Amino acid sequence: MLALSQGKGISLIPRQRKLTTQEAADLVDISRPTLVKLLEYGRILFEMAGRHHKVSPDVLLEYQRQTRANRRAALDELTQDAAGEIEAILKAQ
Repeated sequence: MLALSQGKGISLIPRQRKLTTQEAADLVDISRPTLVKLLEYGRILFEMAGRHHKVSPDVLLEYQRQTRANRRAALDELTQDAAGEIEAILKAQ
């Protein structure tokens, strides 16, 4: 719904359909070479169809959800650290 409210298009993908690396990269808004590196490093599970990587939409969306959660946690930690430093500076004055 957020994408629609921002004027962006959406795609409906059957959950059982395996995505090409380009489709998967487009879905999570990263470059294809970056996605392939994530596959090779084992960050995203995939299957091989001949010589081609195929990615499950469910696996890809779980990776995206986890990545967002990790970023949010890191940002929360930075925010808490900054707040503590500001508080220490104010107390020292």
